[in-house]
Formats: sequence, structure tokens, C-alpha cells
Amino acid sequence: MRSQAIRANVEWRLRERQRLYKEFITEASRLAVDARAHSLEATNQLAALYGVLNRIRLISGERVLSTAEDCCRRIVELYWSPNLTLEEFRAAYEAHQMDSLKEFSTACRLELLEMSAS
Repeated sequence: MRSQAIRANVEWRLRERQRLYKEFITEASRLAVDARAHSLEATNQLAALYGVLNRIRLISGERVLSTAEDCCRRIVELYWSPNLTLEEFRAAYEAHQMDSLKEFSTACRLELLEMSAS
């Protein structure tokens, strides 16, 4: 009985992290693309992302947190970089320079695999 309760708790924690990481990926992806084409008009554009980041701080491992923080920093830097034209955007995409979330996604996948194996 105790082992079933422990497994149920692990599964619940796993689902919660999956939802949280999905939310971060969705919001960070939206902002990363927006930042390449627009300037930051109001800091509240980043509020949802920072809300999810702080929830990640509550429950995630150090590697996931570190890569999430790096991702947020890159997005803010992108807003202060010159906007890309459509042609520059296409060239950056083809050169695989658009994936601001690759390290974060990889860290999440590894953490979730470790959790599910235990």
C-alpha cells in the first residue's frame, strides 16, 4: 500500500512538472520569436514568463532552473537587439539559430526521465 502511495506521488509530481515545463516552453517560444521582430514595448510582456520561471524555482532541479534562467536572459537580450527582417529571420531559422529553448528542453527531458525511472 505504501509503495502505491509513493508511486502515485511520483506520478503526480511528474505530471505537474510536465505541465509547468510545457507552459514555460509555450510562453518562452512566443516571446523569443516576438523579440526577434519587435522591441519591448512594456515590461509586463515578460510577466507571464517570469511567473512560470518562479514556479520552476519552487520544484525543479538545478539544471532545469539554470537553463530556464539562461533562456529568460536570452529573450530579454533579444528584445534589445536589432529587429530581424523576414529574410534575416529565414536565414537564422535555416542556420538553426532560432532554437533558444533547446538546452532547457533537453534538461527537462533528462529530469523527467530520471523521475520516471525512480
